[in-house]
Amino acid sequence: MTFFRTLGSSFGAAVFGTIYSNVLSHRLPAAIAASPGVDPRVVSTPAELHQYPKAKIAPIVDAYAHAIHVVFLAAVPVAGIAFVLALFLKEVPLRGTSRAAASDVGDGFGMPEGADSEQCLEVAIAWLFRRKGRDALPIIRRDSATTLDIADGWCVGQVHLRARVRGSANLEAISRRVHVPAPVLHPAFEAAREHGYLTGDDGQLELTEVGQREIDKLVGATRRWLADELTDWGAGDDELLTRALDNMANQFIDQDPQLLPAPEVPVAIGGRRENS
Repeated sequence: MTFFRTLGSSFGAAVFGTIYSNVLSHRLPAAIAASPGVDPRVVSTPAELHQYPKAKIAPIVDAYAHAIHVVFLAAVPVAGIAFVLALFLKEVPLRGTSRAAASDVGDGFGMPEGADSEQCLEVAIAWLFRRKGRDALPIIRRDSATTLDIADGWCVGQVHLRARVRGSANLEAISRRVHVPAPVLHPAFEAAREHGYLTGDDGQLELTEVGQREIDKLVGATRRWLADELTDWGAGDDELLTRALDNMANQFIDQDPQLLPAPEVPVAIGGRRENS
């Protein structure tokens, strides 16, 4: 897009500049002759030219105006041809990620920046979920034909994510991640166990066969939605999409401050501040 903008501006400046110069060079000598007393050396300097009376420089000003008028007339057929050609262009609508991430008109037509296509895809997925995820989730859930309701789906999804990334899941870690006390979350996870989607106690949560089957439906529907929305980013590569989603899942877990070593907190002891 940037290349064609530069090419078009350079080509247009050369062509229309030539038209302007030719018309002006044809009209200006006669205009100068019709303006006695005007120094020919100042006709190209507006500030000096307008120091003369308006009536005296009127022919010169008209010569410039006529040259500009011809340039605009010459541009009309070019614009008309471009409009007609545009009618025959195949319409390729921008996907959600391109529209969401584009801060400028040209950005929407540009290729993703960065040296790694996997990182570009991760950025695209993040933008997509930020802008469209809330509205898309009910559609994804409907298309998946899962039997999970919203509460069970959230609980099963949390266990699935942590079990996949860390190999195990427990209620305490989930509560720290979402900043909700474990006793508040306990009834929801207990209901998911009663419905047959989860097994184990709060210290070691696991998916049942039924729970795994239902979450697989949701994952499959989500991947289909992503593949459709990310067509312009080359997300048809299933392996690339898998790696990008795995990386984002790891980042989601790794960025949890509760999973990192706790910083030393100054504690006042006997009037002195010590680290604990």
